[in-house]
Amino acid sequence: KVTVKKDDVQLMNPPKYEMCDDMANLTHLNDASVLHNLRTRYKNWLIYTYSGLFCVVINPYKRLPIYTMKVVMMYRGKKPNEVAPHLYAVADNAYANMLRERENQSMLITGESGAGKTENTKKVIQYFALVAAASDKKEENVGKFIRIHFGSAGKIAGADIEVYLLEKSRVIFQQPLERNYHIFYQLCSSAAADRYHKELLIGTDAGKYHYVAQGKLTIDGVDDAEEMKLTDEAFDILGFSQEEKMNLFKCTAAVMHFGNTTWKQRPREEQAEADGTEDCDKVAHLLAVDAADLIKGLLKPRIKVGTEYVNKGQSKDQVVNSIGALSKSIYSRMFSWLVERVNVTLDVKTKRQYFIGVLDIAGFEIFDFTHISASICESRAVQWVPFNGFEQLCINYTNERLQQFFNHHMFVLEQEEYKKEGIQWTFIDFGMDLQACIDLIEKPMGILSILEEECIVPKASDKTFVEKLYTNHLGKHPQFGKPKPAKGKAEANFEVHHYAGSVPYTATSWLEKNKDPINATVATLFSKSKNPMLSHLYADVAAEEGVLDAHLVIHQLHCNGVLEGIRICRLGLPNRIIYQEFKQRYSILAPNATPAGFVDAKKATEDILKDIALSEELYRLGTTKVFFKAGVLGQLEDMRDTALSQIIAKIQSQIRGYIMRKEYRRMLEQRVALQVVQRNVKKYLAVRNWPWWKLFTKIKPLLSVARQEEELKKMEEEFAQLKENLAKEEKLRKEIEENNAKLIKDKSDIYLQLEAERSNTADVEERLTRLVAQKADLEQQLKDMEERFHEEEETGQELQNKRKKLEHDIDGLKKDIDDMRLSLQKSENECKIRENRINILQDEMAQQDESLAKLTREKKRLEEQNTKITEQLQAEEDKVNHLNKLKTKLEQTLDELEDSLEREKKARTDLDKSKRKIEADLKTTQANLEDMKRAKQELEENLKRKDQEIGQMGGRLEDEQGVAASLQKKIKELQSKVQELEEEIETERQLRTKTEKQRADLAREIDEMNDRLEEAGGATSTQVEMNKKREAELASLRRDLEEANLQHEATAAQLRKKHQDAVNEMGEQSLQKNCIFDFRPQTLPT
Repeated sequence: KVTVKKDDVQLMNPPKYEMCDDMANLTHLNDASVLHNLRTRYKNWLIYTYSGLFCVVINPYKRLPIYTMKVVMMYRGKKPNEVAPHLYAVADNAYANMLRERENQSMLITGESGAGKTENTKKVIQYFALVAAASDKKEENVGKFIRIHFGSAGKIAGADIEVYLLEKSRVIFQQPLERNYHIFYQLCSSAAADRYHKELLIGTDAGKYHYVAQGKLTIDGVDDAEEMKLTDEAFDILGFSQEEKMNLFKCTAAVMHFGNTTWKQRPREEQAEADGTEDCDKVAHLLAVDAADLIKGLLKPRIKVGTEYVNKGQSKDQVVNSIGALSKSIYSRMFSWLVERVNVTLDVKTKRQYFIGVLDIAGFEIFDFTHISASICESRAVQWVPFNGFEQLCINYTNERLQQFFNHHMFVLEQEEYKKEGIQWTFIDFGMDLQACIDLIEKPMGILSILEEECIVPKASDKTFVEKLYTNHLGKHPQFGKPKPAKGKAEANFEVHHYAGSVPYTATSWLEKNKDPINATVATLFSKSKNPMLSHLYADVAAEEGVLDAHLVIHQLHCNGVLEGIRICRLGLPNRIIYQEFKQRYSILAPNATPAGFVDAKKATEDILKDIALSEELYRLGTTKVFFKAGVLGQLEDMRDTALSQIIAKIQSQIRGYIMRKEYRRMLEQRVALQVVQRNVKKYLAVRNWPWWKLFTKIKPLLSVARQEEELKKMEEEFAQLKENLAKEEKLRKEIEENNAKLIKDKSDIYLQLEAERSNTADVEERLTRLVAQKADLEQQLKDMEERFHEEEETGQELQNKRKKLEHDIDGLKKDIDDMRLSLQKSENECKIRENRINILQDEMAQQDESLAKLTREKKRLEEQNTKITEQLQAEEDKVNHLNKLKTKLEQTLDELEDSLEREKKARTDLDKSKRKIEADLKTTQANLEDMKRAKQELEENLKRKDQEIGQMGGRLEDEQGVAASLQKKIKELQSKVQELEEEIETERQLRTKTEKQRADLAREIDEMNDRLEEAGGATSTQVEMNKKREAELASLRRDLEEANLQHEATAAQLRKKHQDAVNEMGEQSLQKNCIFDFRPQTLPT
């Protein structure tokens, strides 16, 4: 017995909705009812369930016999409501929509990591009979967009693949319950031992290789040896040569050996050295490079300093990081090449008309397995403290953008179209705007922007990165927060409130991962490798079957917007069809509703819907379309199929009745004929032996003998005349046939020419369409760049304001310098009075000492403060020199800022005036500094004489520390402001230079495209005129040919009729003549 709060109880659906196929039909839609429906279906291994416009799939973590060819045939050509929910039904529906609507289709397969997206993607491809799906229990962490192309008749015309977000970090590091990419373990399996191990220099124990042995080595139910055989066979099927396969495997094995290389640090040196070269030699052998050059490139890479190249020593950590970056680079480039090579094989050069796109991309990743992984970790004796790192942020950011697009299309544009079509609709805010989170990540001063900035700041670290995030966003942005970990869990650095939930991130090695520098020396060495492959490249949570975690299911349903989708599907009108198409397709449902003749399509649609008595709650009439609630269009299709069945049945019954009536009449006629024949036979049998009948039969032929001879002679004359006429007609017919054949040949030639011209016109039109599309894209890009340009202008205005502020600060700094100069002069004038002069001198010295200490700590990494007075004076001179350099640098920076503002705002005159003013101020400052320098030299001479007096006044120096501290603080603030402005000015200059370059490139490309469009337009118009002329000529020739054919057919018909009549008459005459000749021998003796 379980007791729960009343507020926690939710309404239950009637029993008839138990194991409902479509959850949009549920009477009570809530979390509990949806979970119960999914749970009951999952217990019966029904893993597919419709939910309005979605199809929810639950990973069974076992092989189910629901993907056989028998199942494929069961779903082929069927509507979704005719068969049980299945991925094949969704795929077939997309295929049918493509053929019916003549538009490209797309299928989005999304969900959290490990939900089974890749497996379902393979089944979709398998259904379209393109490639076979390989077995896998853990998805490879890479997003894929697969286009399956079809011809105009619906036949497959090839495919291509695009990949996104390859998790490169997995190549060198895995979590305890994860494992590296499958190919590493397949190469170590027994299936590859005989063929590849000797050449790849590897063994069968994957645990010996560091890069692949940090996580799991095996997956339950997956035989790596069998998978290696399938992989090898797949390479052969896709047309890979043995050399290509071997080079791929060599590069993969080289990555494994790279992870086993060892290095050590030289004592008291910032230089590493190799701790054994066995593994480096293996890598060099596999990559076909020199081992010594490889080791030298890793330990002392060549870098460019100014105009010269020098060898830079690497520490042990730097070498290890460099090897990791190279390993990830090799695998990433190899993977990209592999995808391109597969696309070449799948490109069958067949004409493509449409495509169905299948997007499979990694879902939200939130490593927090407190509710599902405790038992797993205990059973495996694993101590796993998962954390969300840089890779998870990239993946989650991608899914945030994808989910924002989906939500906007599903929940915003859908409702806007209702308003556009004039449908009465109350806008519903589903609270799914993710733009705030996206802005937090991608906008200026967002997470990625701050990360890029920290990567170029000297001495920056992950700690300073997190501190800068706190400064800019903590307490200021609603999507950013500081996590509060549960007891016993490691504390993360910051938290982002994603669509899928709040994700705590640990910023460990983020700066290093974002930089991920490639050793240029080794990369150059790879480009010269004798291995053609290499030289070309460089020129989850374990689960149990049948167990459904309620919390995880509810979490994923909320993450993917399933419940919200069901609600808007039930409230909204997801199906729509234009009036003309509705009238043409569904007028069969109400044939008497629309009168004959022209009827407005909207009025006809309204009459049809009223005639079939469809409830007005189920549809809405818009301006150009009629909208239906979910499932209504399927009902109309069923009604249409029923009406068509009835009509076809009536047509079949009428045809069968006509055939039987015709057969019945034939049988009646046959019966009458048989009766006549029987009657005549009976009469003949009765009179054949009658003497008078015998006499009649003998005398009758003799009565017309004389007349028959005349008729025979006349017939012979007519036969000769007919024969002559027949010869003439035959000659005329042959001439007509020759002319006809010639016309047919001319017609064929003209038709071939017309087809060729049509093909050329189609090609030109297609090119024109592509050019117009490219022009539209470029115009959009130009618009975006103009918007960015306006933003840059606003930023320039802000920089102008900062420049004014900087001038103000410079004035303050000049004033401080003047004060310092006056103090020095005063100290020199009061030198006659020993005590006062020493006090003032000591004050100035203390001030300059503290200022120099601060500036030298920032410039020379916090050097120790000098305690002797002579060293303080020398430091004061260094400070003056440093200030001179700082002013010079500030002058240059202001010049660059003036040039930048001149390009953007065309205000060169004002900026020149400002520049001259600043230059004058700087010259004045430099003159003052020169005076200070001379005063310092004089003071140094005086101080040599006053060493003893300064020693006596050492106590009074402590009294003046407060004044020195205030001056030190002020100088520190001014220095920090100058440094920040220098960084901002440099960043702005780079951005403006890049913007100007992009704008110029786009303008040049747009001009080129306009020229090409004008040329294409002229060629097209000329081609159209020629086609019109040729079509007119062809129409004329067709008319002449049709008239000639009609005349020829009439003449031939007449000739055939005359010829047949003549033949019939001659046949009758010949028969009569034969009868006479046969009769004459019998009559002559008489």
